[in-house]
Amino acid sequence: MVFLKKKILSLILASFMTMTVTSYAAPSVDLEFNKDDFSLSVDAKSLSGINAVTTVSIMENENEISNTNLPSYAYVYKTDSQGNLSQNILLPYAIGSGRIYVYLDSHAFSEVKSIVILNENDTETLSLIGEIDSFTEKEDLCDVIMNTEKSETLGLDLSDVSDEVIEDAAYVCFGEIQDLEEITPEVFMNTFQKCMVYAEIKNGGDVDDAMKLYATSFGTTWEEYSAYSQDIRETFGEIFKSAEAGEKKITEIYTDSILLARVKCADSWGDTRDILTENSDYLEIDMADDSDFSDIKNNKRYKVFLEVFSSRDTLDTVDDITECFETAVETTLKSQKESTSGGGGGGGGGSSSGVGLPTGPSVSVSKDYEENIPVSDVKPYVPKEKFLDIKDHYSKEYVENMIQKGIINGYEDGTFRPDSLITRAEISKILSVALKLDTKDITFDFSDVKDGDWFGAYVAAMAKNGYINGYNGQFMPSENLKRQDIAVIMANILKNDEEVEVPEYKDLGDISEYAKESVAKMNALGIMTGSDGIFRPQDGITRAEVAIVVTRLLEILESK
Repeated sequence: MVFLKKKILSLILASFMTMTVTSYAAPSVDLEFNKDDFSLSVDAKSLSGINAVTTVSIMENENEISNTNLPSYAYVYKTDSQGNLSQNILLPYAIGSGRIYVYLDSHAFSEVKSIVILNENDTETLSLIGEIDSFTEKEDLCDVIMNTEKSETLGLDLSDVSDEVIEDAAYVCFGEIQDLEEITPEVFMNTFQKCMVYAEIKNGGDVDDAMKLYATSFGTTWEEYSAYSQDIRETFGEIFKSAEAGEKKITEIYTDSILLARVKCADSWGDTRDILTENSDYLEIDMADDSDFSDIKNNKRYKVFLEVFSSRDTLDTVDDITECFETAVETTLKSQKESTSGGGGGGGGGSSSGVGLPTGPSVSVSKDYEENIPVSDVKPYVPKEKFLDIKDHYSKEYVENMIQKGIINGYEDGTFRPDSLITRAEISKILSVALKLDTKDITFDFSDVKDGDWFGAYVAAMAKNGYINGYNGQFMPSENLKRQDIAVIMANILKNDEEVEVPEYKDLGDISEYAKESVAKMNALGIMTGSDGIFRPQDGITRAEVAIVVTRLLEILESK
């Protein structure tokens, strides 16, 4: 019996010990050096329990701590309630540049990490910088950088970098520093790190990985850089890699490459307008009040940005962007003068795209009815946090813009459902709100729209303005809206009489005859361009796509 009790107790203890061991995550230690205030950030997770006394020791050599090899500096802290330790240690200026070793010790944990730091006042570093300043051959700089001890004295950690990349970076860096009036340790380190990004990418390295390490050398941060879309970052990498170092400084190559990538990856002429306006000084494009651009009428200026947007695939340099802008200004001004002097070419009525307004029983929408129209079938709900299902969606920026303007809503469960299809009734409501249409006291002629339908006033307003049509006396409010039909609606709203060629879409034959002209106009305006040479005219249009096309529509209307 005693034996049995002991055995049970042993099993319980073993089980408890197993649970205790597995309940803690593996310890991790991250170090970060901040050269601005000469400090060391220590971020350690899951060390050795709650409020455990932990010693952080700093060594300037790799030998283990002993009675004969005492640490240069030691600090004592306690872990927090999660067993973590986060401290920012101001380092003594007596510590020289190079690799330092950081030991963390407690009753149940021991770890050593190393990091390279830069002390701008370190005598060895200053002496080495003076030596570099006198070099006349790039091979001399390469020899210094390839020496691990000397490169670490310069604040560079190249332990995981291939010799090929180091050599290429050294050669580029030699050319970069020739024109510098004064070389300081920080200037040299930043210059070399920029060259490291160039050399890494040139040798097939990952663009994002290189920028994670050295983004600050370009005066930016990884967070700011990573905010660009993946398409922009990939395009930037291709442009940056193809540039020839020496023709321009690395910083200028970086700035050119980012700017060119943003223009080439613009989603609309509105994006192009914003990029060009933000960077007009750098691009040397004149948008001042006394410029040629200012002579263009407000409702025609979008054509300039649309031309640059439409030409984005042919732009290979920032000079191409500037030239394209100036040519577009010249062309738009010429067209404006010709239309003014020519006296205009009258509209002649014309026919709207699509089937004409049908006849049928009239339904009157009263003021009282309009005030009681619900927003949608499901009560909209805007959560405190943004809709989680658009967090990484390509339409996020456009959806948030529409929500902020009160044009489109989400659902009470906190979702937006960006990939759900839009019905003809829903698009009537969205566009009526976006265009601020009068929805009171309107008569409409659709047999399947009844007094009391939540969408009735919106359908009536759209039909009255000639923006949307029905078929054989019906509106078909519950049917999903086709992509070709939203193109027709947009064309009806814009009333653009300019003739444009129908794009050679691979599925051109699927576009109904009544919609071809509208599809062509939407493509020319950059509102709906399709993708990979396909328009998908018979497909339904999603809530995300509607947010995008309505945003672009409003941009054009606001520019008039």
